[in-house]
Amino acid sequence: MKILVTGFEPFNGSEKNSSMSVLDALPNKLNDNIIIKKLLPTEFKKSAVVLNKTIEQFNPDVVICLGEAAGRKEITPETIAFNEDHTTVPDNSGYKPEHEFIHQQGEKYYYVNLQVTELVNALKEAGIPSHLSDNAGRYVCNHIMYECQYLIRDKYPNMKACFIHLPSNYAYKKEMPTLDLDTEISGINIVISTINKLYN
Repeated sequence: MKILVTGFEPFNGSEKNSSMSVLDALPNKLNDNIIIKKLLPTEFKKSAVVLNKTIEQFNPDVVICLGEAAGRKEITPETIAFNEDHTTVPDNSGYKPEHEFIHQQGEKYYYVNLQVTELVNALKEAGIPSHLSDNAGRYVCNHIMYECQYLIRDKYPNMKACFIHLPSNYAYKKEMPTLDLDTEISGINIVISTINKLYN
């Protein structure tokens, strides 16, 4: 299989992003799967353009989008993407949408078309903290998750896609939970292997 994995650039003044760190550490091949890695800009509009071009270029079987969720302490696959951009924190281009549709003609929300419960089970069996999440926020993470599911229904009906939030690897504040980078890397390798078993 060809599996596209994406991460995001740092944002909101940070010099790090756990999704970028994990993306950099992934192999180019795992269990005979070709791993295509793409760093996305943390910008609402540009991220979708880059994602579209990358999918068009490589035609992956599966897309795994990674993002950072500071404050979470577990790896959390998301279950649902909402057709809304809304934030109080501007993206890296300075854009700050307020309750805007991602696609005017899109559904209000899309559930992911990949068995994310199985990903959580595999992570837990390996001793890696994980649970499902039904709230990807309304920032660029939710935007790109919705974009994937929209593309599946519009152009790529055989493609599978999911979005996974990672805890930060570092504390913005002393009391903030973190998860070490090695555990996150191991976790995403398990995710890829599990997807291979499910869909290959």
